[in-house]
Amino acid sequence: MSEFKTIEKPKRDATTEERASLTSSPDVKSAYSNFLRRVQEENYYPWSAARHIAKELKIPAEAAWESLQVQRSAFRSIITPIRTPKGENYRFGIQNSFWSFAHRLDQGYCGHDNVAESLTEERHRYLVEGIMEEAIASSQLEGSRTTRSAATTS
Repeated sequence: MSEFKTIEKPKRDATTEERASLTSSPDVKSAYSNFLRRVQEENYYPWSAARHIAKELKIPAEAAWESLQVQRSAFRSIITPIRTPKGENYRFGIQNSFWSFAHRLDQGYCGHDNVAESLTEERHRYLVEGIMEEAIASSQLEGSRTTRSAATTS
């Protein structure tokens, strides 16, 4: 039987005062906007990393996380047929930045014989990493017992 890693969550819910504080002043609003930009646009941070960013910006971490979760739920959420040990369906969201990249890729390279040749080096690397991640994830979903590092070196 495989083991599932528990996703870390805040130990408590945000208080009403903490939620209200995110909109209490222009400085806090600005810090919260900076928090959202950093945890959504720069990278897709989990709670364990996002809480440190919130503390660095001096905003209530739990309130910022709850608000972030509401925004993340607006992503195009895909429910999979794969079940957790608790019987819930796994789901995942795709960031909006992905859809804009996919659209640019589709519009900019349709009709080209070899898309990879017309990509810049950075975009080419992004494309290759995406293909590798998809292949690794697919293999893991099908039951392969491998790690990402082992799969990328073979």
